[in-house]
Amino acid sequence: MFSFWGKPYYKITVFILFIISFTSCLTIESDMVINKNGGGSFTIKYILDKGLQDISTQSEKDSVIPLNLSEDYLKEVILNRDDISYDNYIILEENDRTVISVRFSFKSIEGLNSILPEDNRISLERDGRSTILKQGLTNGKQYDINSESLEILQEIFRDHYFKMRITTPENITSINLGVLLNEKSTEYRVDLIDLLLNPEKNNWIVRW
Repeated sequence: MFSFWGKPYYKITVFILFIISFTSCLTIESDMVINKNGGGSFTIKYILDKGLQDISTQSEKDSVIPLNLSEDYLKEVILNRDDISYDNYIILEENDRTVISVRFSFKSIEGLNSILPEDNRISLERDGRSTILKQGLTNGKQYDINSESLEILQEIFRDHYFKMRITTPENITSINLGVLLNEKSTEYRVDLIDLLLNPEKNNWIVRW
């Protein structure tokens, strides 16, 4: 028997365990600053509920830290690159969650993409005098979720979200998603359950 925040579930389907593994980064917050030369900084924070951590350890994986945020993996990727480095790597064990925060400095988008999942990689394009940034959001995979699984997923992921913030070197002229925080900063936030239920492939597009 497993328990989520005091409510028992006697049956966790294989599908649910797969989704837990697939979306082990339950809350993700990222903050990217782009300089005029294409370099900048990137901070990512990953938050995992310890209640879910107890379930995720039932799988074959020994660690609940996603591959692309493990320090060993980052060292291996960055070792032979001179266009990205990380400034700090912090793991905090709080009462009911694990928080991992990593800050990178990068000299090029290619350097930053080396540590991002393929589906979330970034492109910078010139269009006349404008610059267009595109970042992938989902991989477009569809899942057949029955009502029992949906109820469980909605409770597991109800407080979790995916939030991205971008600060550009010049005033933003258009965005296709999210809100403008000021002339040079924009933010996009989506609940994780919405990503699971509506996973159509999409890009976040910011023009300045």
